[in-house]
Amino acid sequence: MNRYLKTFKIPFILSIVVIILTVIGSIAVSSTHSPRNNSEFTTSQRVFDYADKLNDADEQKLNDTIHEYEKKARTDIVVVILNENLTDYVERKDIVVPVSEQVMVYADDFADENALGYDQPHGSAVVFVDNWSREADGRLYSWISTSGDMIHLLPRWKAEEIMDSYLTLNDYADSATILNAYTNVVRGIAGRGKGGTVPYIMTDPRLPLGIALVVAILYIIINWNSKVAEVTVSSKTYIDNGEPRWLQEMDVFINKSLNYTIINRSSGGGGGGSHISSGGFSHGGGGHSR
Repeated sequence: MNRYLKTFKIPFILSIVVIILTVIGSIAVSSTHSPRNNSEFTTSQRVFDYADKLNDADEQKLNDTIHEYEKKARTDIVVVILNENLTDYVERKDIVVPVSEQVMVYADDFADENALGYDQPHGSAVVFVDNWSREADGRLYSWISTSGDMIHLLPRWKAEEIMDSYLTLNDYADSATILNAYTNVVRGIAGRGKGGTVPYIMTDPRLPLGIALVVAILYIIINWNSKVAEVTVSSKTYIDNGEPRWLQEMDVFINKSLNYTIINRSSGGGGGGSHISSGGFSHGGGGHSR
């Protein structure tokens, strides 16, 4: 009996591991369904189109889409569309930053002044600001500002990758084109939220348990009639004409050669670091220009 227990220990161990992961996943999933808890930012508006780039219907579509993704990602998501030169805005705050980061100052301030946060005021939130006013260098700048848990869940490299992928808009883009681009940005942001960090296999406890059971049954069927559990060694295995017979095998190494390969590591930035806004709160995020 012990021989069979040793032979089929793999499916049993696998089942136990899957059960443990299922329990952990179930706890994680249940936590992702917690309701929004913010008594300061209570408005349902998520799109602030100060540049009038979206028509009313498309603005409402984007607003509804954001509400849908907010619940899944457990983070506030706000889109701000500007057509404003931000040089004066930054100078009034007596802040010196590169032109490319002026929109960052605005995005951080918007989150601070409105106390955004899904879990609490100044908590988990993302503010995506797209400015359609060309700066002195002739470029349009955008910024994704993160706060709370999203500082680490949406690192700078990922925020910039999302905008690089979808913000290919030109000055003549119509409302439908802009809506499509912003929707993709919002989808990319939400995919990094807490809800997006739980593997799908853990969302339904029956699924991993069923997989573990099927694997265990198949393993047992395949190996039940095999010789892996049979005793193949007897008291006479190593006896030849009454004398012990010793079998010895060895590998003889006569040379040793070591090869070294230097792996070049990128020195570029783009981590999940944070900075302190003019309002005194921590923010992360990344920028984009076009």
